[in-house]
Amino acid sequence: CRQLLGGCDLTTEAGRNEFKARDLLRQKCEPCVRTVCDILENLLKD
Repeated sequence: CRQLLGGCDLTTEAGRNEFKARDLLRQKCEPCVRTVCDILENLLKD
């Protein structure tokens, strides 16, 4: 996750605060999970 989150370290309090302040759940995590789900859905269709 750290690479996808631009170096944000979720194992530290400062990293978790940065994660919230930069709205990374909505900005990074949700789009990544959505993309993975779309890829898996397409793979399972074939």
